[in-house]
Amino acid sequence: MARRWRRLMRSAHWCLMSTLLVVGLCAAAVTAHADSQDERRVRTGARLFRALLAADMDIERRVGDKGWLDIGILAARTEDADALSRLMVPVDAPDQALVRGYPMRVRRLQTLSDGEPAPAAVFLANRLSDSELAALIDWSRRHQALLYSPYEGDVERGVMAGLSIEAKVVPYVNQSALTAAQVQLKPFFMKVAKVHP
Repeated sequence: MARRWRRLMRSAHWCLMSTLLVVGLCAAAVTAHADSQDERRVRTGARLFRALLAADMDIERRVGDKGWLDIGILAARTEDADALSRLMVPVDAPDQALVRGYPMRVRRLQTLSDGEPAPAAVFLANRLSDSELAALIDWSRRHQALLYSPYEGDVERGVMAGLSIEAKVVPYVNQSALTAAQVQLKPFFMKVAKVHP
């Protein structure tokens, strides 16, 4: 009887350990999948970001004193901003550094403040908390700076533009956010974009 009990306990122990291992691996896979989905959205968004800039009907007023478009990548890490910068302006394609004839100057931003000149546009490289995102949305409207987030749900929360991934990848814009910041996009861009009222 004691031997049978020990064998049963050993079997139960191995079953429990196996179950915990499988649950742990599944949780890790789900987390890795979510991270890779966000990473893909960010990379895809960086490649499409120039199309949003080119669709801005008032791009000329966004050009700085030195003749370029100042583009900010709001990123927690320099490596993230550098990688996104290379996607926005590939080193081997200098013609892509121009948006409607204006050169882009892409730089990393850690924070945004009212005391310094606002960039023409801001690309959100990392997810923000609700309060951080609300503050950034308010800042972008006050400064009439284009705000782009590749993260799902951010356009609905008030970000001006992002991307929608359904049957195909299309720009996704928040019409009321654009209106509040007095940003007008070309009609063709608006026809191909998914529009959130």
